[in-house]
Amino acid sequence: MLKEIEIYNNTDRPLTLKMNEHYFIFLSKERKTFTLAPGTYSYRASTPGVIPDLGTEKLVNNNCYRWEFYISTR
Repeated sequence: MLKEIEIYNNTDRPLTLKMNEHYFIFLSKERKTFTLAPGTYSYRASTPGVIPDLGTEKLVNNNCYRWEFYISTR
């Protein structure tokens, strides 16, 4: 069963998201919804001038997902 994942680029910069072999490009403040097969995904979210966000997420059956990417300053 395929899973729906909604991604929101809550930044003022373009965002590139790599999930395993899938690449997605988002404009500033853009929201997109995709359908992906359940499984474990390594991801890398990057935008110019910012340290990339790296991680692994497991998408399971019967769940929908919403991810939001933003820039945090310290």
